[in-house]
Amino acid sequence: MIDNAEEIINDLKNGTPVQLSMRYSRGLVILNFVIVTLFALCMLATYNPANEVKPSLILAGFALVLLFAFVTCQLLFSRYAEIRGKKILLKSIFGREQEISLGQITKLSTFRLRRTIYTHLKFTNDNGYEERVLILNSNSMLFGKEVAASEIIQLAQQVLA
Repeated sequence: MIDNAEEIINDLKNGTPVQLSMRYSRGLVILNFVIVTLFALCMLATYNPANEVKPSLILAGFALVLLFAFVTCQLLFSRYAEIRGKKILLKSIFGREQEISLGQITKLSTFRLRRTIYTHLKFTNDNGYEERVLILNSNSMLFGKEVAASEIIQLAQQVLA
């Protein structure tokens, strides 16, 4: 259960915007992408085709490709999100902004990877197409304890229904 549930419920009822994603998610996703890209470029620069290919190099390359795919998905699907009234404001890293109602959500799931909480949100947009977004939260000492976005969305669906 949410530690400050009463405060969040009061904010939802009063129409005060409730932030779902961490403040620095946009910058951190871009930083992650740049770091992985630089690491990949350094790895390619040090590769010498004259030497034999070792299994450890193949494994490192495979891990780098997986990491690059993960960070690219973060870059494409992560959104800044906040609840305003009965709607969720979703703003892309590249500036596209959209509002959806709480009723448009079709699936909500959360997973944790170390101290970062990833909330996967599926919804039907105004054109009837299904879209997916990723909302990031961090429970590190640097950013403070944050509540998972899925818990706040479920609370908002109960309170504002």
